[in-house]
Amino acid sequence: MCSAYEFVLTHSPHLPPEFFQLALSRPYTHLELLSRISETDLERAIELIFSPGNVRSVRDLRRVLDEVRAKSDGDISALVEGHKARNHALTTVADQMPSLVAPHSVQAVKYRRWPGTTAAVSPSLVAIHTGTDAAIEVVGVFVFIKPGLDELYRALARVGWESTFFDTYWLVAPSAVISEADALVRKYHLPNVGLVQFDPGGSKLSLARAPTESSPAPDRRSLLHLPERYRR
Repeated sequence: MCSAYEFVLTHSPHLPPEFFQLALSRPYTHLELLSRISETDLERAIELIFSPGNVRSVRDLRRVLDEVRAKSDGDISALVEGHKARNHALTTVADQMPSLVAPHSVQAVKYRRWPGTTAAVSPSLVAIHTGTDAAIEVVGVFVFIKPGLDELYRALARVGWESTFFDTYWLVAPSAVISEADALVRKYHLPNVGLVQFDPGGSKLSLARAPTESSPAPDRRSLLHLPERYRR
């Protein structure tokens, strides 16, 4: 019996006074189910105390409990699938980027996960290219796998800022938005930004646009810190 009453006592101090009275007017079996609903969807449980509507029986409350649990399971599944898709994309990009954008580097290039050593930026991957003239180029990569245009505009705002910390910066984007991404890179004059096309369902990258310069404007490269191991 404790858990059902704990649900009421825990939330009563933060809610209007009538919550306590309305809750205690419900049968214990209702409170028990409401408590279990609150573990997944607290707002729904509180709403059912104040405005039960047609949810007035144990059967109704069990139906609501099943609904909120199913929704929660669906949300978790979507997050898991999204995490898998992103990891697949990052692995594909890390494997294929060296031969795609740095074929003339005199040292083996490794694209590594961002170590988080500069708080102002958070690219997906980072690499060091060494050219035949011994010039060293620090490269950032942002892997963007969502096909929506609204998401693309937010991604470009991020790329515009982060690219100023790197010699060159690459946006890896789905084929569905690559033309719009190219138009935006031109429109906002991001000379050190390149584009790579990626189909989230596939495993092949293709070069869509090469950077026209290897220096950003404005130039914040002196503010970027990389661990020494990333330079080997």
